[in-house]
Amino acid sequence: MIDDGYSILGVGREISFVWSDHAQTLAETLKDNRLPVVVKIVEDDVVKSEPDMVIDFQRPLLLYREVKRRKLFTRHMVMDSMNRSKEAGPYVVIPEEYRGLFLKMESLKERESDIISIATIARVMPATFLSLSVGRGFVPSKIRGDSIIYNKRKDIPTGLFYAMNVHEDYVTYINSRKSEKRRLMRCLRCITEDRKLEVLFPFNWSGDLYIVDLRRNHSKYSESDPVTRLHRIPELLKILEPNQQVKLIHGDPPSLESKFSGILKFCHLTEEHTVIGCTLTSKEPRLFEISVPSGPLYTTALNTNDKHSDVTLQKCRDFMNNTITKFITEMKIRKDFGVEKRELRE
Repeated sequence: MIDDGYSILGVGREISFVWSDHAQTLAETLKDNRLPVVVKIVEDDVVKSEPDMVIDFQRPLLLYREVKRRKLFTRHMVMDSMNRSKEAGPYVVIPEEYRGLFLKMESLKERESDIISIATIARVMPATFLSLSVGRGFVPSKIRGDSIIYNKRKDIPTGLFYAMNVHEDYVTYINSRKSEKRRLMRCLRCITEDRKLEVLFPFNWSGDLYIVDLRRNHSKYSESDPVTRLHRIPELLKILEPNQQVKLIHGDPPSLESKFSGILKFCHLTEEHTVIGCTLTSKEPRLFEISVPSGPLYTTALNTNDKHSDVTLQKCRDFMNNTITKFITEMKIRKDFGVEKRELRE
């Protein structure tokens, strides 16, 4: 065991680590240790810290979770001064778990209109559909006897909806003038993605609507339908070919220095074995992802009886517990840090 005096700022005082006396590859470290574990890159392999580098790999690192998954590597497409499409920036990496919805560019060109009626959605009867328009419809207000009294709304939020069934009956509702009305209507009964709000969309309401998930053996949908279908990443992985382009319609974009156009060109698919962790500091931990098959050598920190060390470690564990799901599922810009011709990715 080696105590090299390396310390980080804890709560009101410094804390030190006692390190293992031999270096290992990341694969060996994972085999011999249960995560989470604190490591540091051996001195000969460590990447030098630059003033503008977000992650300081000279500091101890907390390895938190081992993951094996597929990722889609794409390029961000923008228009140049001659109005021609071109690649911009590094790879945009999309994990299989990303929850965004994409439109194939061929479908965008074939889309006849951005305005689709709820009646068309009801005819297809998908499992889910996306509305990008503020909706008009009816939401439950109260129960009176065996009847539900609805409020008429013109501000139903955009988002993903589960299509439940067709409601073809009288609807009793309170209008904007606080008057009670009763009308025979045909509506599509839906529930919001968080399953907290039921909505009746009348058949005659139209908006910027897209089919998302189809019902198995029940949805009546074909590619020739006027309503366009969006795809999740697992579906795209089955149908996309290199150089095909898609547009992000719904979902969180990556952080870019320039404006995100939403258009991405598919480059290749990889299956990766990585470890996700953060820099070990009580101030501002930074997340990173390290490839397991390749990479530098590491030494492992051994536990000490220092209570301040325990406090800092627990803070970093809590940080990882609160942020790792978002980190795993978000779209990212790939950043490479060279470590003896090996790679670390933020």
